[in-house]
Order: sequence, then C-alpha cells, then structure tokens
Amino acid sequence: MRYFGAITITLAALFIGISKAREERMKTQLLRELCSLLEIMKNEICTNKTPINRVFSMQNLNSFRYVKPFAESIKTEINTIGDRRFCDIWCDCVNEKLSTLPEKSMSALLALGNCLGRYDAEMQKKSIERCMADIQAEHESAESSLKNNEKMYIGLGGGAGAIIALMLI
Repeated sequence: MRYFGAITITLAALFIGISKAREERMKTQLLRELCSLLEIMKNEICTNKTPINRVFSMQNLNSFRYVKPFAESIKTEINTIGDRRFCDIWCDCVNEKLSTLPEKSMSALLALGNCLGRYDAEMQKKSIERCMADIQAEHESAESSLKNNEKMYIGLGGGAGAIIALMLI
C-alpha cells in the first residue's frame, strides 16, 4: 500500500510540473496569436479602410485557438457600440479574456484600445504596430524562457515527487 501512495505522489508532482510547462506553452501561443490578430486588424484598417466595428465581424476566427474567446467577445459586444464606446468594449474584453498575459502586454493592449476607432487609419496603424512590437518582444522572451524552463518544470515536478515518495517509503 505504501508503494501505491509513493507512486501516486510521484505522478501527482509530475503532473504539476507538466501543467506548469503546458501553461507556459499556452501563454507563448497566445502571444503569437495576438500578433497575428493585430496584423490582420492593421491590414483591414489601413489597407482596406474597414471601419473598426466591421473588422471583427468579417474575420474568420477558426485558425485561432487561444485568442478566439477574446475576438468572439469583441464580435458579440460590438453590437452594443451605440451604447458603449469601442475603446470601453476593447478594454473590458482585454481585462476579461486576456488576464493571463504579462503586464506589459496588457498595458500595450489597453493603450491600443484607447486609439482604435477614434483616430484616422494612419494613427491606428502606428498604435497597432507599437502594440505588436511590445507583444512580439514578450513573445520572444516567453519563447526563450519556455525553451529553457520547460524540461526543468517537468523534471522538478517528477524529481520532487520521487524524493517525497522515497521519504515516505
């Protein structure tokens, strides 16, 4: 019976390590998808001169996995644009759906929300590019951190579980 408990503890600790590594991988993917979404927005606003309230209704969100809830939330909330300003809708959706992002990325997205739909296409383009630069820097940092730490999280989880199990046997 003690061996069963030891194996259970080892597997539980290993699972915690795998969960932490998966969480970091998801954050990296979210940042990558955000850059792609912002690129699409920039092209729609600047090249096609699409009004901001139609940008999200036109987008096919199937290719996005982690940004999809955010974009769909904006798509849904944009119907209330007469009652609320777009920047309020954007900021609410960022705070609600992207709360796991690093602080710098959140600040960049909130600052972008204050510009979208208010200024001409060129100013919006510059704001999107500034936000993309911040998010891209966060993505590169998260990517290098993931490469360095992913195996460590799994190893620490499994190792700590094995040490605890050995102490209990």
